[in-house]
Amino acid sequence: MAALRRLEDAPWDDEFVRRDAIDIVRMVLDRLIVLKIDELGSAIAAWRGDGKCKVESVKCKVVDEELVARARELATLFDRLADVLGLHTDYSLWESYQRLDAIEKIRNPDFTKTLFESAVNQYCLSHQYEAIRYVVAPAMAELAERIAKAVKSGDRKAGFSVHPRFGAIRKAAKAKPLESLKPTLPRTKENFVKVLREVGDR
Repeated sequence: MAALRRLEDAPWDDEFVRRDAIDIVRMVLDRLIVLKIDELGSAIAAWRGDGKCKVESVKCKVVDEELVARARELATLFDRLADVLGLHTDYSLWESYQRLDAIEKIRNPDFTKTLFESAVNQYCLSHQYEAIRYVVAPAMAELAERIAKAVKSGDRKAGFSVHPRFGAIRKAAKAKPLESLKPTLPRTKENFVKVLREVGDR
């Protein structure tokens, strides 16, 4: 992951280089998140004592603190992914809507809700800032806290599916105007480097 730090020297004023640099970080974060999801699943099985180690990087005996740390790290990675996506207009649903509306006036007053709903359906969920920041990241943070509570109480049979809360979180986000969910982090090199360092240290 330290190799990502080399992107700190990417010329931020070059529009094409900037877009590619953001996309590289997005791709690496995505792959890291997939790995961490697999590791968390294996860690949960090992903590429960009801499964063999499926991921080589996870010990067959997982202590309470390790499981909680893994869950919270995954939630943090989704927050960092949202930060990265917020750095470019290509990944914003609101800004995509604005571009569409500029080309041809959108007549459907509910189009922004339809656009958001299409983006956060689990079968086509992808890398849109608003979806990750306001649906996926909160769902993962809530899961991490459920894992922490189960660990604290010693409940090794607790259910850890994200599905029960995902729908409620998605519904609450959908009820808000899409414009209110747009990226607000300034698109500066300083913020890009900050994310690089936070991810690169892992």
